[in-house]
Amino acid sequence: MRRLVKSARTPRELSDNKLRPPHFSDLTFVPPFAIIVLSNEREENNLDRRIRYVIGLDTETCNGIVLQDESLDLTQSLVYDIGWAVTDKRGNIYKTRSFVIYETFVGMKDVMKSAYYADKIPMYWEQIKKGERKLVSLWTARKALFEDVKEFGVKNIFAHNAGFDVRALNNTIRYVSKSKYRYFFPRKIEMWDTLKMSRQTIGRQPSYKQY
Repeated sequence: MRRLVKSARTPRELSDNKLRPPHFSDLTFVPPFAIIVLSNEREENNLDRRIRYVIGLDTETCNGIVLQDESLDLTQSLVYDIGWAVTDKRGNIYKTRSFVIYETFVGMKDVMKSAYYADKIPMYWEQIKKGERKLVSLWTARKALFEDVKEFGVKNIFAHNAGFDVRALNNTIRYVSKSKYRYFFPRKIEMWDTLKMSRQTIGRQPSYKQY
């Protein structure tokens, strides 16, 4: 269950210039420790093109909006943490990526208070300073995803409750780029939702229902 935090912002409040994160081109806004090497993965120099590579992706978000009835509206969620792995149907891992998004994590500190894992923000900073996490622009993270899709010939990306991740990433890129870019993923990528897939398969098995 997502934490209900009153400091979340509506889209109108987010349009306030004081909360607007830096544009992709504003390189002077990035601190020295944020200029890092992209790769944190094991490289495979000789790819077996007979293998069907896929990407498993996950995000962490902020900006959940508390409604009058105390329910939480996540349709305006913004991504501050994204990670993925290139894998195959046997579960072999060929490359991993993990990024903290600068425009959200640093540029919207008050909105970050609405994150489900807001209490872990100090831990994030310690890990960033130690080089255990990588703080990059949203544009850098997107570019890395595009590179991995091309390198491995990926046609499918899967996520648990994929609709949420897709919407949150699209929200983030539209806000940060002022809608110059409206979609985070490559156009021809097909998204798989493992939540729906599990409900349609495992969830219908009598043994699972009994359990």
